Amino acid sequence: MINCNRLGYEIKRDLSNFSEKISNGLKRPQSKFLLQMIYGILAGNKVHLSEIARSLNETILLKKTIERLSRNFFAFNQKETVMENYISEVKKQINEEQAVIVIDNSDITKPCSPKMEAISDVHDGSTGEIRKGYFTVEAAVLSQNKKMPLPVYEKVFSAAENGFISATHENLQCLKSLSAHFSKNCVRTLDRGFDANDYYRYFLQNDEKFVIRSKKNRNVIYNGKT
Repeated sequence: MINCNRLGYEIKRDLSNFSEKISNGLKRPQSKFLLQMIYGILAGNKVHLSEIARSLNETILLKKTIERLSRNFFAFNQKETVMENYISEVKKQINEEQAVIVIDNSDITKPCSPKMEAISDVHDGSTGEIRKGYFTVEAAVLSQNKKMPLPVYEKVFSAAENGFISATHENLQCLKSLSAHFSKNCVRTLDRGFDANDYYRYFLQNDEKFVIRSKKNRNVIYNGKT
């Protein structure tokens, strides 16, 4: 029989330890805020600030909790520190001489929310239709023995956003982040959406290992033969 109280205690302890590790270098209020956000997201299984606040189950008015989280969220400027700490923890779970990094583009469609900030036309990969939404680029490194993909980069972007340059630029920013944190021996694996000269050029110039799934119209020339 499962001891639910014991299991709940161990989960909370592990969560607290993880939050403490990625909060290294942060001030106490920032560390507490980060722990509450992580717990709220996991407990509520949603990223809405109101649901996170409900999951905290505080004795004060829900409105007060939401306002406090909103203020702390707006003032939080230690994203880079948290990410560096997180990457350090991830690197303990991999073998950098053999690790595989999976990089992928995707989309988030919001057909019922046409007034969202900087929303634009995207190609819905599941239906093949053009809908309103956002683009994403993500990267995950496989843990030792390839048992678990551990996220190491994610960004949501839009062609309608101020300062947007191109999807290729956003993808290259992802590759540069991986170059800054992981060994050249880690094999970057990418789908055929990355079968373009910009990405081949980047990997070859940086002497990084990579595998790209080619498009059907790609010719491969080896020893002078096509």
